[in-house]
Amino acid sequence: MNQLPDTRAIKHPPTRRIWRLPPAAVRHRCYTSAIPTKHPRHAITETPRVREALDELRGELGHQRVELGELVILGANAKLAQLREERANVTERRKDLAERIRRRSLPLDVKAADEARRSGWARP
Repeated sequence: MNQLPDTRAIKHPPTRRIWRLPPAAVRHRCYTSAIPTKHPRHAITETPRVREALDELRGELGHQRVELGELVILGANAKLAQLREERANVTERRKDLAERIRRRSLPLDVKAADEARRSGWARP
């Protein structure tokens, strides 16, 4: 049987190390350390829904490359607009409710509310 030397940390040019596992171990390595960047990296898995959306886009683009960075920016802006619209709707509904309370124009059944208070459904 061919025995490999134990080379767990072979030193290469200054400040660079390559880690090696014993021959029996599964060898999975990350190769992104050689790519210089100060920005975080992200992985996108083409789930069926993602693949469907990308395939439709690829069909429209033809031979042009799909720029995932651009898609992320567009998606983030669309999600941000959606969240802001939802927040504005909640704020508007709260203002409307406050105004209806000030005008005392809420459709209330006073007798039912008093009964609920007496029977324990609400605190006195």
